Amino acid sequence: MLPVVFAAAFIGAFNESFINTALVDIMAEFSIDAGTAQWLVSGYMVVTAIVVTVVAFLIKRFPFRRLFLVSAAVMALGSALCMVAPNFPTLLAARLASCIGAGFFVPAMMSVTTLLAPEGKMASYLAIGNATATVGPAVGPFVAGAIVTAFGWRFSFIAPLAFVAAVFVAGLFCVHEVGPLEDLKLDGPSFALAAVGLTLFVLGIGQMTTMFVVGSLSAVAGVALMAVFVMRQERISNPLLDMAPVHVRGFMPATALVFCTMMVAFSMPVLLPLYYELSAGLSAFMAGALLVLPVIANIATAPVAGRIMDRHGEWPLLPGGFLAIALGATVVAACGALDALPGVVAGSVVALGGVGLTFATCMASGLRRLDRSINAYGVGIMQVLTQAATCIGPSLLVGIMSAVAAQRQLAGAADPVAQAAGFAAAAFVLAAFSCAAFVGSVLYARHARG
Repeated sequence: MLPVVFAAAFIGAFNESFINTALVDIMAEFSIDAGTAQWLVSGYMVVTAIVVTVVAFLIKRFPFRRLFLVSAAVMALGSALCMVAPNFPTLLAARLASCIGAGFFVPAMMSVTTLLAPEGKMASYLAIGNATATVGPAVGPFVAGAIVTAFGWRFSFIAPLAFVAAVFVAGLFCVHEVGPLEDLKLDGPSFALAAVGLTLFVLGIGQMTTMFVVGSLSAVAGVALMAVFVMRQERISNPLLDMAPVHVRGFMPATALVFCTMMVAFSMPVLLPLYYELSAGLSAFMAGALLVLPVIANIATAPVAGRIMDRHGEWPLLPGGFLAIALGATVVAACGALDALPGVVAGSVVALGGVGLTFATCMASGLRRLDRSINAYGVGIMQVLTQAATCIGPSLLVGIMSAVAAQRQLAGAADPVAQAAGFAAAAFVLAAFSCAAFVGSVLYARHARG
Protein backbone atom coordinates (compact mmCIF):
# COMPACT_ATOMS: atom_id res chain seq x y z
CA MET A 1 0.00 0.00 0.00
CA LEU A 2 2.76 2.46 0.89
CA PRO A 3 4.27 2.64 -2.62
CA VAL A 4 0.86 3.56 -4.03
CA VAL A 5 0.26 6.16 -1.32
CA PHE A 6 3.74 7.58 -1.90
CA ALA A 7 3.04 7.69 -5.65
CA ALA A 8 -0.18 9.60 -4.96
CA ALA A 9 1.79 12.13 -2.90
CA PHE A 10 4.13 12.47 -5.87
CA ILE A 11 1.11 13.24 -8.09
CA GLY A 12 -0.18 15.83 -5.63
CA ALA A 13 3.19 17.60 -5.53
CA PHE A 14 3.64 17.28 -9.30
CA ASN A 15 0.23 18.89 -9.84
CA GLU A 16 1.19 21.83 -7.64
CA SER A 17 4.45 22.66 -9.42
CA PHE A 18 4.29 21.51 -13.03
CA ILE A 19 2.43 24.62 -14.16
CA ASN A 20 5.27 26.95 -13.07
CA THR A 21 7.13 26.73 -16.38
CA ALA A 22 3.89 27.30 -18.33
CA LEU A 23 3.02 30.58 -16.58
CA VAL A 24 4.83 32.80 -19.10
CA ASP A 25 2.99 31.20 -22.07
CA ILE A 26 -0.34 31.42 -20.23
CA MET A 27 0.34 35.11 -19.48
CA ALA A 28 0.95 35.72 -23.19
CA GLU A 29 -2.14 33.84 -24.43
CA PHE A 30 -4.59 35.44 -21.99
CA SER A 31 -2.85 38.87 -21.77
CA ILE A 32 -2.44 38.80 -17.99
CA ASP A 33 0.46 39.85 -15.73
CA ALA A 34 2.54 37.69 -13.41
CA GLY A 35 0.55 38.75 -10.35
CA THR A 36 -2.65 37.40 -11.94
CA ALA A 37 -1.08 34.27 -13.40
CA GLN A 38 0.47 33.23 -10.09
CA TRP A 39 -3.06 32.58 -8.77
CA LEU A 40 -2.82 29.33 -10.71
CA VAL A 41 -0.23 28.51 -8.02
CA SER A 42 -1.48 30.45 -4.98
CA GLY A 43 -5.18 29.82 -5.66
CA TYR A 44 -4.36 26.15 -5.90
CA MET A 45 -2.65 26.39 -2.52
CA VAL A 46 -5.65 28.15 -0.95
CA VAL A 47 -8.06 25.41 -1.99
CA THR A 48 -5.56 22.73 -0.97
CA ALA A 49 -5.24 24.35 2.47
CA ILE A 50 -9.03 24.25 2.84
CA VAL A 51 -9.06 20.57 1.82
CA VAL A 52 -6.27 19.81 4.31
CA THR A 53 -8.38 21.12 7.22
CA VAL A 54 -10.90 18.32 6.65
CA VAL A 55 -8.55 15.44 5.73
CA ALA A 56 -8.15 14.21 9.33
CA PHE A 57 -11.95 14.30 9.73
CA LEU A 58 -12.51 12.50 6.41
CA ILE A 59 -10.02 9.72 7.21
CA LYS A 60 -11.74 9.04 10.53
CA ARG A 61 -15.26 9.31 9.07
CA PHE A 62 -15.10 7.56 5.66
CA PRO A 63 -13.35 4.47 4.25
CA PHE A 64 -9.86 5.44 3.20
CA ARG A 65 -10.00 3.43 -0.03
CA ARG A 66 -13.11 5.30 -1.18
CA LEU A 67 -11.58 8.68 -0.35
CA PHE A 68 -8.42 7.79 -2.25
CA LEU A 69 -10.24 6.72 -5.41
CA VAL A 70 -12.66 9.68 -5.41
CA SER A 71 -9.74 12.10 -4.98
CA ALA A 72 -7.95 10.57 -7.97
CA ALA A 73 -11.10 10.80 -10.10
CA VAL A 74 -11.73 14.46 -9.21
CA MET A 75 -8.14 15.40 -9.99
CA ALA A 76 -8.34 13.65 -13.36
CA LEU A 77 -11.53 15.52 -14.28
CA GLY A 78 -10.05 18.90 -13.34
CA SER A 79 -6.88 18.24 -15.34
CA ALA A 80 -8.92 17.29 -18.42
CA LEU A 81 -10.95 20.51 -18.18
CA CYS A 82 -7.76 22.61 -17.96
CA MET A 83 -6.71 21.35 -21.38
CA VAL A 84 -9.75 22.88 -23.09
CA ALA A 85 -10.24 26.07 -21.04
CA PRO A 86 -11.23 28.93 -23.39
CA ASN A 87 -10.20 31.76 -21.02
CA PHE A 88 -8.25 32.41 -17.84
CA PRO A 89 -11.21 32.30 -15.37
CA THR A 90 -12.22 28.90 -16.74
CA LEU A 91 -8.64 27.66 -16.54
CA LEU A 92 -8.35 28.85 -12.94
CA ALA A 93 -11.66 27.20 -11.98
CA ALA A 94 -10.62 23.87 -13.55
CA ARG A 95 -7.21 24.12 -11.89
CA LEU A 96 -8.82 24.65 -8.48
CA ALA A 97 -11.16 21.71 -9.10
CA SER A 98 -8.20 19.44 -9.75
CA CYS A 99 -6.60 20.41 -6.44
CA ILE A 100 -9.69 19.34 -4.49
CA GLY A 101 -8.60 15.81 -5.33
CA ALA A 102 -4.84 16.30 -5.26
CA GLY A 103 -4.99 18.17 -1.95
CA PHE A 104 -5.99 14.94 -0.23
CA PHE A 105 -2.93 12.94 -1.27
CA VAL A 106 0.00 14.50 0.63
CA PRO A 107 -1.65 14.78 4.10
CA ALA A 108 -3.17 11.33 3.60
CA MET A 109 0.27 9.92 2.85
CA MET A 110 1.69 11.48 6.00
CA SER A 111 -1.19 10.24 8.17
CA VAL A 112 -0.90 6.70 6.81
CA THR A 113 2.89 6.74 7.21
CA THR A 114 2.69 7.78 10.87
CA LEU A 115 0.21 4.95 11.49
CA LEU A 116 2.27 2.26 9.73
CA ALA A 117 5.85 3.33 10.58
CA PRO A 118 7.65 1.04 13.05
CA GLU A 119 8.52 2.47 16.43
CA GLY A 120 11.66 4.58 16.27
CA LYS A 121 11.67 4.88 12.48
CA MET A 122 9.07 7.59 11.89
CA ALA A 123 11.62 10.13 10.64
CA SER A 124 13.05 7.66 8.12
CA TYR A 125 9.63 6.70 6.78
CA LEU A 126 8.49 10.32 6.60
CA ALA A 127 11.75 11.21 4.85
CA ILE A 128 11.12 8.54 2.22
CA GLY A 129 7.57 9.78 1.71
CA ASN A 130 8.74 13.38 1.57
CA ALA A 131 11.51 12.52 -0.89
CA THR A 132 8.98 10.71 -3.09
CA ALA A 133 6.67 13.70 -2.99
CA THR A 134 9.60 16.01 -3.69
CA VAL A 135 10.24 14.18 -6.96
CA GLY A 136 7.00 15.83 -8.14
CA PRO A 137 8.35 19.39 -8.09
CA ALA A 138 11.54 18.12 -9.72
CA VAL A 139 9.89 16.22 -12.55
CA GLY A 140 6.93 18.60 -12.93
CA PRO A 141 8.65 21.71 -14.31
CA PHE A 142 11.04 19.63 -16.43
CA VAL A 143 8.28 17.53 -18.03
CA ALA A 144 5.98 20.53 -18.42
CA GLY A 145 8.80 22.67 -19.82
CA ALA A 146 9.55 20.06 -22.49
CA ILE A 147 5.87 19.72 -23.41
CA VAL A 148 5.24 23.48 -23.41
CA THR A 149 8.27 24.12 -25.61
CA ALA A 150 7.31 21.40 -28.09
CA PHE A 151 3.49 21.47 -28.13
CA GLY A 152 2.18 24.42 -26.07
CA TRP A 153 0.96 24.84 -22.52
CA ARG A 154 -2.39 23.08 -22.97
CA PHE A 155 -0.75 19.74 -23.68
CA SER A 156 1.19 19.94 -20.41
CA PHE A 157 -1.98 18.83 -18.56
CA ILE A 158 -1.71 15.42 -20.24
CA ALA A 159 1.07 14.53 -17.78
CA PRO A 160 -0.90 14.85 -14.49
CA LEU A 161 -3.93 13.29 -16.16
CA ALA A 162 -1.92 10.20 -17.16
CA PHE A 163 -0.17 9.92 -13.79
CA VAL A 164 -3.33 10.14 -11.72
CA ALA A 165 -5.08 7.62 -13.97
CA ALA A 166 -2.27 5.15 -13.25
CA VAL A 167 -2.55 5.82 -9.51
CA PHE A 168 -6.32 5.28 -9.67
CA VAL A 169 -5.84 1.85 -11.27
CA ALA A 170 -3.15 0.87 -8.74
CA GLY A 171 -5.38 2.05 -5.91
CA LEU A 172 -8.14 -0.29 -7.00
CA PHE A 173 -5.89 -3.25 -6.18
CA CYS A 174 -3.53 -2.06 -3.44
CA VAL A 175 -5.23 0.53 -1.19
CA HIS A 176 -7.12 -0.76 1.84
CA GLU A 177 -8.51 0.60 5.11
CA VAL A 178 -6.08 1.92 7.73
CA GLY A 179 -8.10 2.12 10.94
CA PRO A 180 -11.51 2.02 12.60
CA LEU A 181 -14.08 4.60 11.54
CA GLU A 182 -15.93 6.94 13.88
CA ASP A 183 -19.45 8.33 13.56
CA LEU A 184 -18.37 11.99 13.31
CA LYS A 185 -20.37 14.94 12.01
CA LEU A 186 -18.91 17.77 9.96
CA ASP A 187 -19.13 21.10 11.78
CA GLY A 188 -20.32 23.50 9.08
CA PRO A 189 -19.41 26.77 10.87
CA SER A 190 -15.87 25.51 11.45
CA PHE A 191 -15.45 24.64 7.79
CA ALA A 192 -16.81 28.04 6.74
CA LEU A 193 -14.46 29.86 9.14
CA ALA A 194 -11.44 27.93 7.83
CA ALA A 195 -12.36 28.43 4.17
CA VAL A 196 -13.16 32.14 4.37
CA GLY A 197 -10.30 32.91 6.78
CA LEU A 198 -7.65 31.23 4.64
CA THR A 199 -8.97 32.80 1.45
CA LEU A 200 -9.04 36.34 2.90
CA PHE A 201 -5.58 35.93 4.36
CA VAL A 202 -3.95 34.73 1.15
CA LEU A 203 -5.80 37.30 -0.97
CA GLY A 204 -4.59 39.99 1.41
CA ILE A 205 -0.98 38.84 1.27
CA GLY A 206 -1.12 38.87 -2.52
CA GLN A 207 -2.58 42.40 -2.63
CA MET A 208 -0.26 44.04 -0.09
CA THR A 209 2.41 44.86 -2.68
CA THR A 210 -0.06 46.73 -4.92
CA MET A 211 -2.92 47.82 -2.60
CA PHE A 212 -1.37 47.92 0.83
CA VAL A 213 -4.39 49.11 2.83
CA VAL A 214 -6.88 46.74 1.19
CA GLY A 215 -4.44 43.85 1.37
CA SER A 216 -3.61 44.49 5.03
CA LEU A 217 -7.29 44.67 6.02
CA SER A 218 -8.02 41.45 4.18
CA ALA A 219 -5.08 39.66 5.80
CA VAL A 220 -6.05 40.89 9.28
CA ALA A 221 -9.64 39.76 8.72
CA GLY A 222 -8.38 36.35 7.64
CA VAL A 223 -6.22 36.01 10.76
CA ALA A 224 -9.17 37.02 12.95
CA LEU A 225 -11.44 34.38 11.37
CA MET A 226 -8.77 31.72 11.77
CA ALA A 227 -8.40 32.69 15.43
CA VAL A 228 -12.16 32.23 15.86
CA PHE A 229 -11.81 28.87 14.10
CA VAL A 230 -9.15 27.72 16.57
CA MET A 231 -11.19 28.88 19.58
CA ARG A 232 -14.26 27.07 18.24
CA GLN A 233 -12.30 23.82 17.86
CA GLU A 234 -11.36 24.04 21.54
CA ARG A 235 -14.97 24.45 22.66
CA ILE A 236 -17.10 22.09 20.57
CA SER A 237 -17.46 18.35 21.05
CA ASN A 238 -16.97 17.47 17.36
CA PRO A 239 -14.07 19.65 16.19
CA LEU A 240 -13.24 19.71 12.50
CA LEU A 241 -9.55 19.77 13.46
CA ASP A 242 -8.84 18.62 17.02
CA MET A 243 -6.42 21.04 18.70
CA ALA A 244 -5.12 18.51 21.27
CA PRO A 245 -1.63 18.41 19.64
CA VAL A 246 -1.23 22.16 20.19
CA HIS A 247 -1.11 21.57 23.95
CA VAL A 248 1.74 19.04 23.72
CA ARG A 249 5.03 20.69 24.61
CA GLY A 250 7.39 21.12 21.68
CA PHE A 251 4.83 20.39 18.97
CA MET A 252 4.13 23.97 17.90
CA PRO A 253 7.80 25.09 17.71
CA ALA A 254 8.47 22.12 15.43
CA THR A 255 5.40 23.05 13.37
CA ALA A 256 6.68 26.63 13.06
CA LEU A 257 9.95 25.29 11.63
CA VAL A 258 7.97 23.14 9.17
CA PHE A 259 6.22 26.36 8.10
CA CYS A 260 9.57 28.10 7.56
CA THR A 261 10.93 25.19 5.54
CA MET A 262 7.94 25.09 3.22
CA MET A 263 8.05 28.85 2.64
CA VAL A 264 11.41 28.28 0.99
CA ALA A 265 10.56 24.96 -0.65
CA PHE A 266 7.56 26.33 -2.54
CA SER A 267 8.66 29.92 -3.15
CA MET A 268 11.87 29.14 -5.02
CA PRO A 269 10.28 26.83 -7.63
CA VAL A 270 7.88 29.68 -8.48
CA LEU A 271 10.42 32.52 -8.50
CA LEU A 272 13.22 30.72 -10.33
CA PRO A 273 11.36 29.94 -13.61
CA LEU A 274 10.20 33.55 -13.81
CA TYR A 275 13.80 34.71 -13.46
CA TYR A 276 15.15 32.14 -15.90
CA GLU A 277 12.58 32.98 -18.59
CA LEU A 278 11.91 36.70 -18.12
CA SER A 279 15.41 37.90 -17.16
CA ALA A 280 17.89 35.25 -18.38
CA GLY A 281 15.87 34.65 -21.57
CA LEU A 282 15.83 30.85 -21.29
CA SER A 283 13.12 28.63 -22.78
CA ALA A 284 10.50 26.93 -20.63
CA PHE A 285 12.32 23.64 -21.21
CA MET A 286 15.64 25.01 -19.94
CA ALA A 287 13.96 26.68 -16.99
CA GLY A 288 12.42 23.35 -16.01
CA ALA A 289 15.74 21.56 -16.51
CA LEU A 290 17.55 23.96 -14.17
CA LEU A 291 14.91 23.35 -11.50
CA VAL A 292 15.76 19.65 -11.49
CA LEU A 293 19.20 20.27 -9.97
CA PRO A 294 18.10 21.81 -6.63
CA VAL A 295 15.28 19.32 -6.18
CA ILE A 296 17.67 16.41 -6.77
CA ALA A 297 19.70 17.86 -3.89
CA ASN A 298 16.53 17.84 -1.80
CA ILE A 299 15.79 14.23 -2.70
CA ALA A 300 19.36 13.15 -1.91
CA THR A 301 19.53 14.78 1.53
CA ALA A 302 16.05 13.84 2.83
CA PRO A 303 16.60 10.08 3.47
CA VAL A 304 20.00 10.76 5.04
CA ALA A 305 18.40 13.31 7.36
CA GLY A 306 15.69 10.81 8.35
CA ARG A 307 18.25 8.20 9.43
CA ILE A 308 20.29 10.78 11.35
CA MET A 309 17.16 12.07 13.09
CA ASP A 310 16.07 8.57 14.20
CA ARG A 311 19.54 7.77 15.58
CA HIS A 312 20.81 11.06 16.98
CA GLY A 313 17.94 13.55 17.23
CA GLU A 314 17.60 17.18 16.22
CA TRP A 315 21.06 18.51 17.14
CA PRO A 316 23.03 19.50 15.07
CA LEU A 317 20.95 18.31 12.11
CA LEU A 318 18.31 21.03 12.22
CA PRO A 319 20.65 24.04 12.63
CA GLY A 320 22.88 22.66 9.87
CA GLY A 321 19.94 22.32 7.50
CA PHE A 322 18.61 25.80 8.18
CA LEU A 323 22.12 27.25 7.84
CA ALA A 324 22.31 25.72 4.36
CA ILE A 325 18.91 27.23 3.51
CA ALA A 326 19.97 30.68 4.72
CA LEU A 327 23.32 30.60 2.91
CA GLY A 328 21.77 29.30 -0.31
CA ALA A 329 18.98 31.89 -0.30
CA THR A 330 21.51 34.68 0.31
CA VAL A 331 23.63 33.51 -2.63
CA VAL A 332 20.53 33.37 -4.87
CA ALA A 333 19.60 36.94 -3.90
CA ALA A 334 23.13 38.33 -4.39
CA CYS A 335 23.71 36.58 -7.72
CA GLY A 336 20.25 37.56 -8.95
CA ALA A 337 21.11 41.21 -8.33
CA LEU A 338 24.38 40.74 -10.26
CA ASP A 339 22.67 38.78 -13.05
CA ALA A 340 25.00 35.83 -12.40
CA LEU A 341 22.99 32.82 -13.57
CA PRO A 342 25.44 30.09 -12.39
CA GLY A 343 25.41 31.57 -8.89
CA VAL A 344 21.60 31.56 -8.80
CA VAL A 345 21.56 27.88 -9.77
CA ALA A 346 24.26 26.96 -7.23
CA GLY A 347 22.53 28.87 -4.44
CA SER A 348 19.20 27.17 -5.18
CA VAL A 349 20.91 23.76 -4.98
CA VAL A 350 22.30 24.55 -1.53
CA ALA A 351 19.00 26.00 -0.27
CA LEU A 352 16.82 23.09 -1.36
CA GLY A 353 19.43 20.63 -0.15
CA GLY A 354 18.94 22.27 3.24
CA VAL A 355 15.18 21.84 2.88
CA GLY A 356 15.78 18.09 2.49
CA LEU A 357 17.64 18.10 5.80
CA THR A 358 14.92 19.97 7.69
CA PHE A 359 11.40 19.13 6.48
CA ALA A 360 10.96 15.51 7.61
CA THR A 361 13.20 16.21 10.61
CA CYS A 362 10.95 19.02 11.88
CA MET A 363 7.80 17.03 11.19
CA ALA A 364 9.05 13.89 12.93
CA SER A 365 10.32 15.96 15.86
CA GLY A 366 6.85 17.33 16.43
CA LEU A 367 4.82 14.20 15.67
CA ARG A 368 6.86 11.80 17.78
CA ARG A 369 5.84 13.81 20.84
CA LEU A 370 2.18 12.92 20.22
CA ASP A 371 0.18 9.86 21.15
CA ARG A 372 -0.66 7.92 17.97
CA SER A 373 -4.38 8.42 18.62
CA ILE A 374 -3.98 12.12 17.79
CA ASN A 375 -1.28 11.80 15.14
CA ALA A 376 -3.78 12.42 12.33
CA TYR A 377 -4.74 15.74 13.90
CA GLY A 378 -1.09 16.65 14.37
CA VAL A 379 -0.50 15.96 10.69
CA GLY A 380 -3.60 18.03 9.89
CA ILE A 381 -2.37 21.04 11.87
CA MET A 382 1.06 20.82 10.28
CA GLN A 383 -0.42 20.50 6.82
CA VAL A 384 -2.74 23.50 7.29
CA LEU A 385 0.23 25.67 8.24
CA THR A 386 2.30 24.09 5.46
CA GLN A 387 -0.33 25.01 2.90
CA ALA A 388 -0.52 28.50 4.40
CA ALA A 389 3.23 28.77 3.84
CA THR A 390 2.87 27.63 0.24
CA CYS A 391 0.22 30.32 -0.23
CA ILE A 392 2.03 33.14 1.54
CA GLY A 393 5.44 32.56 0.01
CA PRO A 394 4.58 32.64 -3.72
CA SER A 395 1.89 35.34 -3.30
CA LEU A 396 4.08 37.72 -1.31
CA LEU A 397 7.34 37.17 -3.18
CA VAL A 398 5.88 37.22 -6.70
CA GLY A 399 4.03 40.38 -5.67
CA ILE A 400 7.32 41.96 -4.58
CA MET A 401 9.01 40.85 -7.78
CA SER A 402 6.22 42.26 -9.95
CA ALA A 403 6.06 45.57 -8.07
CA VAL A 404 9.82 46.21 -8.18
CA ALA A 405 10.02 45.19 -11.85
CA ALA A 406 7.18 47.59 -12.71
CA GLN A 407 8.93 50.44 -10.90
CA ARG A 408 12.18 49.80 -12.77
CA GLN A 409 10.34 49.66 -16.10
CA LEU A 410 8.71 53.03 -15.38
CA ALA A 411 12.16 54.40 -14.64
CA GLY A 412 13.27 53.34 -18.12
CA ALA A 413 15.04 50.04 -17.42
CA ALA A 414 14.92 47.32 -20.05
CA ASP A 415 12.51 44.48 -19.26
CA PRO A 416 15.18 41.80 -18.50
CA VAL A 417 17.00 44.22 -16.19
CA ALA A 418 13.77 45.19 -14.46
CA GLN A 419 12.80 41.54 -13.95
CA ALA A 420 16.24 40.75 -12.51
CA ALA A 421 15.87 43.62 -10.03
CA GLY A 422 12.43 42.36 -9.00
CA PHE A 423 13.73 38.83 -8.56
CA ALA A 424 16.65 40.02 -6.44
CA ALA A 425 14.35 42.03 -4.16
CA ALA A 426 12.07 39.05 -3.59
CA ALA A 427 15.04 36.73 -3.03
CA PHE A 428 16.55 39.10 -0.42
CA VAL A 429 13.27 39.00 1.52
CA LEU A 430 13.36 35.18 1.41
CA ALA A 431 17.01 35.21 2.55
CA ALA A 432 16.20 37.41 5.54
CA PHE A 433 13.34 35.09 6.50
CA SER A 434 15.68 32.08 6.20
CA CYS A 435 18.24 33.68 8.51
CA ALA A 436 15.55 34.24 11.15
CA ALA A 437 14.48 30.59 10.80
CA PHE A 438 18.10 29.49 11.34
CA VAL A 439 18.20 31.34 14.68
CA GLY A 440 14.92 29.69 15.71
CA SER A 441 16.22 26.24 14.73
CA VAL A 442 19.31 26.66 16.93
CA LEU A 443 17.18 27.52 19.95
CA TYR A 444 14.74 24.67 19.32
CA ALA A 445 17.38 22.02 18.65
CA ARG A 446 19.38 22.96 21.76
CA HIS A 447 16.20 22.69 23.83
CA ALA A 448 15.31 19.32 22.25
CA ARG A 449 18.81 18.00 22.95
CA GLY A 450 18.48 19.01 26.58
